[in-house]
Parts: sequence; structure tokens; C-alpha cells
Amino acid sequence: MLKSSTNLAFIFALLSLMIHVKSQENLPIGYISYYNNDAKNDQFLNSLTLCNPEYWNLSKDKSGTVISPLSSDSLGLLQPHGNLGMLKDMIFGEFIMEFEFMPGPTDTNAISGFSFICPAKTSDIFYATLLTADTIYFYYYNKNVSERLDALPLNIKPGAWNHVKVTRDILKRSLTFVVNKDEAGKAMFSDPRLVMGFVGFSTIGTRSVIRKIRLWAPTTITETFKCPEIVNKP
Repeated sequence: MLKSSTNLAFIFALLSLMIHVKSQENLPIGYISYYNNDAKNDQFLNSLTLCNPEYWNLSKDKSGTVISPLSSDSLGLLQPHGNLGMLKDMIFGEFIMEFEFMPGPTDTNAISGFSFICPAKTSDIFYATLLTADTIYFYYYNKNVSERLDALPLNIKPGAWNHVKVTRDILKRSLTFVVNKDEAGKAMFSDPRLVMGFVGFSTIGTRSVIRKIRLWAPTTITETFKCPEIVNKP
């Protein structure tokens, strides 16, 4: 009986290990989970620094927390961080981030969409990648002066959840976006100023929604993000 129990325990441990390896099989060696807002770990409000929590509408579905902005969230393209949310107390170098994104009906131009801040060194100097219904834009912000570095087409399915994978390569100073595992249609941005920083997101005049946010990295540096002073707040 003892031997049978031992065998069962060994099989259970082996299966658990296989499941863990299976979930991590597409990650480089050494990467561990730093953020996960799925249904079993609903820590959205406690895991992020939300500069203006009243801008966000949080609901739940079977996959976890669905994050959507209020319709009046925009402060304009020069200040797209009125509803900024940053992963709390962590600066990243390399990382892999995955989430699901559904574009809203108004996402038809360059100033409408979810903006993923990857990374932000301070609240005044940061990069933003803006996902819209059919294009991804890459901006550099320096004290409210915006510089559009690039814009690439992206095959986003309208009215549906799209899986988005972001890979950050610190040596290449690059961000690569793959939608719905379409490697051929990936979008990659690079800039020599793209170094370590905070990771988060905001919105610009949009009704898009996101969910199932996950982030892996080999390591982080502990530092607290200070929210910017918002002028002309609606």
C-alpha cells in the first residue's frame, strides 16, 4: 500500500512538472512569471500603480478581469497617460508580455487605441506602442513632446479577441509584436534610446478592451513609479 501511494505521488509530481514545463515551453530559460491577471490570480488593483483609477472600468468574464477605459478617458496625444497603469515597483530589461486585445468601434485612426508603455524610465520620458484596429504606432515621448518613430500594419481581427505577444530584446533595443501567432506578419520597432524601464499601459480615445495580461522576465530591479502630474484633467 505504501509503495502504491509512493508511486501515485511520484506520478502526480511528474505530471505537475510536465504541466509547468508545458506552460513555460515557449519562454527562454530563466524567465519567470512576474504578472498574471487571469481568473485564478485577480490582483489587478493591487499589482499596478493606477494614476487615475476612476478612468478604468473593470469587469469579469471566465478568463479573468476585462479592462476597459471610460469613454472620456483621453487627454490628447501629447499626454496619453491620464489613465496610466504601471506594473508596481518593477523595472524590466528583457521581458515577454502576452495579452488579449479587442479593438473598439472607434479605433480607426492614429489617436485611438490601447497604448502599451514599454518601457518608461520616468513619467515624463517613455515609449508608447499604440494598437489600433489595423496599425501599430511607435512613439517616443520626452516631457510631453511626442515623436512618432514608426507605423506598421497589423492584422487585428475586428470584433474578436486577438492574442498579442510582445518580446523585448534589450541588446537589440527592440520590441516585437506578434498577433494571433502570425510570425510572418510581426511588427518590430527599435531605437537606441530604448533601455530598461517600467512597463504598463494607457489609452487614447478608445473603447477597446484587454484581458489575460501576463508578463515574464529573467529579473527585475525594484523601483517605485511616481505618477505624473496631470494638467487639465477632465
